[in-house]
Amino acid sequence: MTVIQIGCSQQGLPNWVQQIVTGSIIVAAVGLDQWRQRSSGSDRS
Repeated sequence: MTVIQIGCSQQGLPNWVQQIVTGSIIVAAVGLDQWRQRSSGSDRS
């Protein structure tokens, strides 16, 4: 996440845009993880 924040800062993006980008990446990562768990049939609780 720090790498993303540094990259956004170097690009001169406003703070609110950095938060949207970071949040979108987190949501995408969780969604991908859920999809991979369901497609592999594993259930790790």
